[in-house]
Amino acid sequence: MASEAEIPTNNWPKRMRSRQAAQYLREVHGIPSAEKTLRNKRCARLGPRCKYFGSVPLYERDDLDDWAENVALTDHPANRRQRQQQAA
Repeated sequence: MASEAEIPTNNWPKRMRSRQAAQYLREVHGIPSAEKTLRNKRCARLGPRCKYFGSVPLYERDDLDDWAENVALTDHPANRRQRQQQAA
């Protein structure tokens, strides 16, 4: 996972829809994620915090970063896969 100094977040919008948020998590934080995964996590209240603009969920970049840091600190399946790949 990249450190704070290595994350080029200024190229990303402040608020993102689900598809772009999933891409952000993959590219910036290395967390495997898809639009459908974020939707499922949103419904289960396990994913990053989002705000609604009408019926459209929007993720703020700071909330995605905070959630990614918390996922990195837990024994999340994505972290286990990443540790296994690094060990190989």
